[in-house]
Amino acid sequence: SVLSAFDHLLETLKKQIHHYQRIKKALMKLYFSRGVFKHERFKNTPIGEIPETWEVVKLGEVLEETDVRVKDLSDSKGNIDNIPVFSLTKNQGLIPQDLRFKKRVATVDISCYKVVIKGQIVYNPYVVWEGAIHALKRASIAAVSPIYIVLECKAHIAPEFLDYLLRTPRMINEYIAHATGAVNRRRTVSRKSFFNITIPLPPLSEQKEIARRLQAVDNLIANRRKMVYHVERAKKKMMELLLTGKLRVKLAAS
Repeated sequence: SVLSAFDHLLETLKKQIHHYQRIKKALMKLYFSRGVFKHERFKNTPIGEIPETWEVVKLGEVLEETDVRVKDLSDSKGNIDNIPVFSLTKNQGLIPQDLRFKKRVATVDISCYKVVIKGQIVYNPYVVWEGAIHALKRASIAAVSPIYIVLECKAHIAPEFLDYLLRTPRMINEYIAHATGAVNRRRTVSRKSFFNITIPLPPLSEQKEIARRLQAVDNLIANRRKMVYHVERAKKKMMELLLTGKLRVKLAAS
C-alpha cells in the first residue's frame, strides 16, 4: 500500500542516518589521533600517539574568554531588540530560543545577556560534561544566558575544528573528571579546570581539512533528517486524506 511505501522509505532513511553517525564517530576517532594528511612519523604523548608535527596544548593556550554584554552594544549598535536570543543544546548546538521552547523564555530585558559572534564557542559549565559545548553557526551574532561561558579562538586555531574536537568521547571524559559539586546534575567545570585540559593540535591547514571532512558527513546526516521530516509530513497528509475519504473521491472522479 501507499502507507507501507512511506514506512519503508522512513525506515531506509533512518538506517542511513544511523550509518552516517557511525561513520562520523569512527572518523573522529581516526582524525583526532592520526590526522587526515599522510603522516609517516608519530610520537607518544600524555594524551596518546599523535603525528610528530602536531602539538599538545592546553585549552587555555588556544582559547580565551570574552565577556561582552548586550548592553555594551547599545551605544554602537542602536536597537538591541534585534539581537536574537539563543539557547545551548547538547545535540543541536546553539539554536534560537523560540525554536527550542516554541517561544522566547528570556526575560524582556536582555541587557546583561552575553554576546556571541559567529565562530565563537559557548559552553554551559553545569552540563558541559553532557556535550553542551558548541560554536555559533546559525547567526552572525546572538545573545545567550549569562551563565554560559563564551570563548574566542586565537589566531592559529580554526573554530570549526575545535567545535568537533571539544565533543569527542575523550573530551567528555575530561569534563566528567574535572567536574566538581555535591549534586550530580549541577556539577560544574570551572574555567581554571577547563583551560588546563590538554588537546592534540594539528597545523591550521590540517585543522581545517579535518573539520571540512566531518562537516561533509554532517551534511549527509542533515540531508537525511530533512528528508525524514518531509516524508513524515507527507505520510500524515496522506493518512488524513484516506481517513476523510477525500483521496478516494478524487480517484473515483478521475
